[in-house]
Amino acid sequence: MPHILRIKDPQWYPPQCWDTLGVLSQRRDLIETEPLASEKITELDLFLVKQPDTPMSALVQIWARAMHIFLDIYLDPDADDEVKHYVLLMLKEHYEEYKRMPQRAQDCLAPVWGSWHAALLVEWEECSGTA
Repeated sequence: MPHILRIKDPQWYPPQCWDTLGVLSQRRDLIETEPLASEKITELDLFLVKQPDTPMSALVQIWARAMHIFLDIYLDPDADDEVKHYVLLMLKEHYEEYKRMPQRAQDCLAPVWGSWHAALLVEWEECSGTA
C-alpha cells in the first residue's frame, strides 16, 4: 500500500502540529498493522480523547481498545494480584463513566462489557468453588 503524506501527518510531525483528521487516518492505518497494545496507537488515542472534534465513533473505538487491553492484562496467567487489583480499579472507573455515556455509545460498548462480565463470572465461580 503506497504511503500518502498528509498535511500534518502524525508520522512526520510533532504532536503540537497534529490535527484530528490526520491522527484518525494514521490510527486507522496502525490498527491494521500494529499489535493491539501498540504504544504508537496509544499515543494517538491520548491525543484524540483530548480533541473536541473527535467523532463519537472514534471515541467508542478508543474506549473498546482500552477495555480489551485491560482484559488481556487481567486474564494473563502471569499477572500478579496487585496488577489485577489495579485493573479492577480502572474497570470500576470505566464503568462509572460508561454509565454516563449516551445510550448509543453504551450500546456500541456493550459487547466489550459482556467479555468482561464473562471473565469475571468464570473467576467468581472458580473462587467460590462452583466451577
